[in-house]
Amino acid sequence: MVTLGTFDGVHRGHQELVARAKSKAKELGVPCVVYTFDPHPAVILAPRKAPKLLLTIEQRVALLHQLGVDVVVVEPFNTDFASLEAGDWVRTYLVDKLHPQHVVVGFNFSYGRGRGGNPEILLEEGKSLGFGVDTVSPFEFEGEVVSSTRVRMLINSGEIEMAARLLSRPFSISGVIEKGDQRGREIGFPTANFFAPHRVVPPYGVYAVDVELEGAQLLSGVMNYGSRPTVSEDAARFEVHLFDFSGDLYGQKIKVNVRAKIRDEQKFQTLEELVEQIRKDCEIAKGHLK
Repeated sequence: MVTLGTFDGVHRGHQELVARAKSKAKELGVPCVVYTFDPHPAVILAPRKAPKLLLTIEQRVALLHQLGVDVVVVEPFNTDFASLEAGDWVRTYLVDKLHPQHVVVGFNFSYGRGRGGNPEILLEEGKSLGFGVDTVSPFEFEGEVVSSTRVRMLINSGEIEMAARLLSRPFSISGVIEKGDQRGREIGFPTANFFAPHRVVPPYGVYAVDVELEGAQLLSGVMNYGSRPTVSEDAARFEVHLFDFSGDLYGQKIKVNVRAKIRDEQKFQTLEELVEQIRKDCEIAKGHLK
């Protein structure tokens, strides 16, 4: 039993697809396999239009396993793979490699060179090659179709809590903590700083967050994302101040679950004004995180 797709976000629509695949796998008495691609096909096919991603491939695989699938197959997506005719892909990669009894796809799934294949064509291929095909209709949540594109748009516009509802979990951003200029420490609010290139990001602003560090319990904090206009106009970065924590985190991986937006980024006339506002931000964040 195989389900196919990119699965960026592993949102409610993807979760419905996986649930249908698991149900069919149980009915047939076979493993449930997810077949996905990396990098995102648009990176190869239309790099200038390629979307910023919601998840790294490692996060995507982990979340799919958390949904209870047995195997996740990650196919390297490159120019040779993209040039395969639809029928060749079905026979060489789907049938010869995975031997499915049944396949579950979303309504908008396409495959093969020039998107030559679609669910209807796959259904006909399955009849001759010995597998069945189910097509899952668009999944709606609160009256609108759930898609990775919609989740990205919500995050980009700062509608963090609505994005979380479509994901069925908080929007998160990850990176590796780097050494900064120590300004946060100097004003009494040390921060863990990191960058997240090629990822979907929220608007510049201050957010209530909880944080997962390697081997540590969940911690609470406040995050600024932006260029720090009060102290310097830098490249955009994430700066997380953790409540009730001290220690050296340089080089560690950090995962930040964004819970709520507190305010837009702003420039202050003095450091004293900035410090006072950070104190207020921390109190507001603690209220969101209770």
